[in-house]
Amino acid sequence: MFHNGLFNDPFQTLFSYLGVLFLLRRQVLISLTFFSLGASVKMSGLLWAPGVAAYLVSSIGLVETIKASWGGILIQFLVAIPFRGYLWHYVHGSYELDRQFTWFNVLLISRIV
Repeated sequence: MFHNGLFNDPFQTLFSYLGVLFLLRRQVLISLTFFSLGASVKMSGLLWAPGVAAYLVSSIGLVETIKASWGGILIQFLVAIPFRGYLWHYVHGSYELDRQFTWFNVLLISRIV
């Protein structure tokens, strides 16, 4: 159990909301930087990507959206630098398709108790 009640959700939410704030102020590079930081904290930050991409393409165009996206991609590379020695472990653990999950039969357990 977490003693302080905080995990990574509040930080991902903070970065994503800051991304929305700067997006509304039409400061695209700063906005995408915060969205990228949010995604680096927790992958659920990527759920914002389709909406943000659609908004950017419709408001500034495809070419400018691609140009602005390089800032977020750079943030991902900078955040990943300390972990570059563990890349194989991450990829292997994340996509381990032969993993066996343990599950319990709830009805069986309720009969025992």
